[in-house]
Amino acid sequence: MRSLLKIILLLVMVFVGILLLSTAWSVENQEDALVKYQRALAFVNVCLIDGTGSPAKANQTVILTDGNFAAVGNKGEVVIPLGMEVIDLEGKTMIPGIVGLHNHLHIPGFPF
Repeated sequence: MRSLLKIILLLVMVFVGILLLSTAWSVENQEDALVKYQRALAFVNVCLIDGTGSPAKANQTVILTDGNFAAVGNKGEVVIPLGMEVIDLEGKTMIPGIVGLHNHLHIPGFPF
């Protein structure tokens, strides 16, 4: 019985160690993702659902600056500033304003 308790205690200690290491690694990657969100991004060719009940709009351009919507409009009508990172989301749908309640921020390369 005593050796079983030692084994269980050892397994718990190993589990807690792994949990602490993975949490530290995850926080570091989340900070990297936060820095990524603080720059300007242009999403092009995206199907946009704006959450107002209007039909989805195809071929939209969405510009984010410091995590905020700076411009939204039809492809070709929104001017993308020179040097801005452009991400082509053809075949993808963007739904702003809906928060993902189940995210895996520790996945390398998050979110793209």
